[in-house]
Amino acid sequence: MLGFDADTGRLYSQEMGIDFADRPYSYALSGCLVGGERFSDSGLTAKGCRQHDNETIVTGRFAKAHIELSQVFRHVGEHLEETITLKNAHTQPVTLSGLEIGFDFVLVVLDHAVFEEPQGDHSDGKKGKQDGNEKEK
Repeated sequence: MLGFDADTGRLYSQEMGIDFADRPYSYALSGCLVGGERFSDSGLTAKGCRQHDNETIVTGRFAKAHIELSQVFRHVGEHLEETITLKNAHTQPVTLSGLEIGFDFVLVVLDHAVFEEPQGDHSDGKKGKQDGNEKEK
């Protein structure tokens, strides 16, 4: 069974004892109503999370766009399957120009190489290696 903490973004398999993600999930959507008003939403309102059998289901709404989101994570064998469904709850057709959905992460640039910054505490009390070449997101 999958576990998901909507506050921290931790998505993990209880059976296998592994984390699929340990940072918050990010949602952003932009577009316009057909023939008019533009919108840009970052984040979900009315966000909910529930477990059902081997699924973790996240629901929410892009408030300005009146678009509803349903996101289902399934643990299938040794893999993670994700299905995202968007539903137009507006009375008018909508044209989407941008959709950004995914786990956040921090990139650290060291000597022209890019690394994902590890989560958690380090023995020196700092997050990631610090040599003056880092770029923060």
